[in-house]
Amino acid sequence: MFSLSRINKNFKKNDCIIYYLSIFIYYVNKFKHEAVAHPNKILWVNPQTINYNVKPSLKIDKIIYKGAIKEGDWDLKVKSFNQHKKHVSMKQFFLEGIKWENTKIFKKNYHVKLKEGNKARGFTNLDDLIAYYQNDVELLFEKIKKDGFKIPGNRLNKNDMYVYIDRNGKILLGANGNHRLSLAKIIGLKKIPVRVHIRHKDWQKKRDIINKLKTNGGLNDSKLLNHPDLQDVIK
Repeated sequence: MFSLSRINKNFKKNDCIIYYLSIFIYYVNKFKHEAVAHPNKILWVNPQTINYNVKPSLKIDKIIYKGAIKEGDWDLKVKSFNQHKKHVSMKQFFLEGIKWENTKIFKKNYHVKLKEGNKARGFTNLDDLIAYYQNDVELLFEKIKKDGFKIPGNRLNKNDMYVYIDRNGKILLGANGNHRLSLAKIIGLKKIPVRVHIRHKDWQKKRDIINKLKTNGGLNDSKLLNHPDLQDVIK
């Protein structure tokens, strides 16, 4: 018997497999909905409007294919991005001049892990961890400040920045991309390119309805007209 859960469990997270599985699901969904977005679709989103993370412990975050449509209460189980230790620490370093080792995530998380003999972001000692932030995060900050965000390619990539869209159209961040979103907020970028990992089924229904309203000339809600995930529907 065909089982998506079995595919998710057994397939390695290979970009090529994820791409073709996502395309397959896309065509399956087109039989169920009228306005299904292609998984390659790029949204240009104001980073200041992304203020919540989907909790990483949820099974919804383990789905490997992109552009999924899922019902349930997963979109209600969120946590504040602006209070996230990573974001607070990035602001402490870049805006307040606090050394990395004295930022919140180091004091509340990394120092504890290293003291217990565990790895922190793959490192076993503090000096290497600080060097990572100096060589990677600080350089990424300068690159984004100078050049902005790199526009994703035509094919799905695990390193792309993925978001989730809740039942009301609110854009949420998943477990990955915290550093990049934080830098975008600190730098003050107006828009960043993202792709959608999962849409709530209720939001997809709204996309379908809006597609019909557009055809009938009945779409006049300014908030909907400006929503980044509806631009492909209303045009």
